[in-house]
Amino acid sequence: MGKKDRLGGTLVAPLKQFGQNFLKNPMVVQSIVEKSEIRSSDVVLEIGPGTGNLTVELLKRAKKVPLTRAESRLHCGFNHKLSVNDSFVR
Repeated sequence: MGKKDRLGGTLVAPLKQFGQNFLKNPMVVQSIVEKSEIRSSDVVLEIGPGTGNLTVELLKRAKKVPLTRAESRLHCGFNHKLSVNDSFVR
């Protein structure tokens, strides 16, 4: 099995059939967000939010962050991680 990441206390591995990779390095996440030049009026569509590490940072800058995912095994822990933010659109 590939590298695992922790989400809601559970270890999960990325699925190769979905081409998943989990962003875990905070420096990479921060670099992506800074280079995207997101404004507070922007709506950012995130496709495949994974464990939500990028989503958390996007929510700090964007007006709304709707997302879509191909599979639901990460859904419960992900929703718990983001449940306190009004800009998160399920």
